[in-house]
Amino acid sequence: MTVSVVVKLPDDVYLALMKIADRHETQVHALIAARVTSSIRNARPAKKSRSKEGARRYTRSTPHLLEQVATLNGRGMSDTAIAEQLGVGQPTVSAWRRGLGLKSPSTYARREPGAAS
Repeated sequence: MTVSVVVKLPDDVYLALMKIADRHETQVHALIAARVTSSIRNARPAKKSRSKEGARRYTRSTPHLLEQVATLNGRGMSDTAIAEQLGVGQPTVSAWRRGLGLKSPSTYARREPGAAS
């Protein structure tokens, strides 16, 4: 089956694709089709995480979820609290946070003067 799709690209992206297409003596739509097809065929399955009921489910990070993790982490929320709010597992949030290069909020917790170390 062949499907036609209309894609609107920013001018700079289209011009960059045109240069690549010219080098390979092909057309922009052929480059896009090849890349999309390759990406889908070679896609890795999402990582498995466990829900509270213990059933395995798949959780894929999305830019929106990663943005929420960064925002909530910046507010000092723990990975467990973020996981509960987003409906994902705590290990998933920890992995996303580390992938974003963020440290756990407990790392930044200030110690009270005179508190034991």
